[in-house]
Amino acid sequence: MLDRAKAAGQLDMSVKTLGNWVDAARAEFSPPQAGE
Repeated sequence: MLDRAKAAGQLDMSVKTLGNWVDAARAEFSPPQAGE
């Protein structure tokens, strides 16, 4: 059970890291048009 919890925690961290990377990429590559 402990390994399953550890794996779930690592997956959650990976998802958060991926989400942060996507947000950063979206901010970097989106056109500089505000108000959309």
